[in-house]
Amino acid sequence: MCLEAVEDAAGYKVAEKTYPTDPKKRIQGFPVDVFHQACISHQTRLRNVLRVPSINMREKALLKQRAVNMKVAQGAYVEKQRKALVG
Repeated sequence: MCLEAVEDAAGYKVAEKTYPTDPKKRIQGFPVDVFHQACISHQTRLRNVLRVPSINMREKALLKQRAVNMKVAQGAYVEKQRKALVG
C-alpha cells in the first residue's frame, strides 16, 4: 500500500503534510511513514536475534544479509519519496 501511495505524487504530497516536520521524525528530510517504521522495527528484531549466542554461522550470515537488504530497501524507498515530493 505504501509503495502504491508514493507512486501517486499528488496524493503523497497531501499525505506528507500529515507527518511531523521535526527532523528527528524524518529520514533524509522525508517522513517516516509505515514503510520506514516496518523497516526500522524489522532491523531491530534482526539485531536482537543476532545477539543470541546459540545461532550458527550460516544463520547469522543470513540474518546479517537480511539487515543489509532492509537498509537497501529503505534507501530505494527514500528515492521514491524524493521523486514524489521533490521531482
